[in-house]
Amino acid sequence: MALPLLGLAGALGIGLSLGLLGSGGSILTVPVLAYLFGQDEKQAIAGSLLVVALVALTGAIAQVRRQRVDWTAVGWFGLPGVASASLGTFAGTLVGDGTQMLVFAGTMLAASVLLLRDAGPPAAAASSASPGPDSTAPRPPATLARLVAGGTAVGLLTGFVGVGGGFLIVPALVLILRVPIASAVGTSLVIITLNAASGFAANLPRVLAGTLTLDPLVLGVVTALGMVGSLAGGRLGARLAPRHLRRGFGLLLLPLAAVVLWNNLPRAG
Repeated sequence: MALPLLGLAGALGIGLSLGLLGSGGSILTVPVLAYLFGQDEKQAIAGSLLVVALVALTGAIAQVRRQRVDWTAVGWFGLPGVASASLGTFAGTLVGDGTQMLVFAGTMLAASVLLLRDAGPPAAAASSASPGPDSTAPRPPATLARLVAGGTAVGLLTGFVGVGGGFLIVPALVLILRVPIASAVGTSLVIITLNAASGFAANLPRVLAGTLTLDPLVLGVVTALGMVGSLAGGRLGARLAPRHLRRGFGLLLLPLAAVVLWNNLPRAG
């Protein structure tokens, strides 16, 4: 089986984005699998969860070694998402492919808007904050409640459309918890790993029963290239301006969302 060159390049881009920004790469995985490797939507969404979990894990391990993970945020934001991701996966089985992909297109548009608005603080402000991975300052109950609610929503989204939700996680960590950008990226990768793994685990019964078929060759190649890209992106991220990267990625998402909408609007309903 000859794998398309554009698909291989897209797989590398998944990892680069996750490594650079702690977000974005997962939202590329479904289009890469569906449109560049020709998989059907349900197959692409389920496979995306496995790819995202493994690629994000690669980047997360590197960030843990650099002590750039806020474990308190992982607990309050990430663990509720683990519980809700399986519910999102179940909800995805109740709707048609067209409807699911339209929600995915809306997710892409929302991600683009957030990235173009550059919700995070300027790099100088972020770098001036304490670089430590954990804050010892007490966090108000209202802040923790918002984290739990946000984590639950991101988990549902992860399971339903196969994205990691980093474009929501990173701004939430920076704006609500005042986590420095470097730590927010590492924390986001840990949360994405947990959410995507939970969502994929919810698909395993269908895979084992034979009602959902995955392509091991395609997923293996995409995952391997994504891991390489994630490690490279993690190294490049320290040298490039995050604000410009986020804006560039936000612009890239607009035409991709248009393609998904064009292909699925006639099938919705």
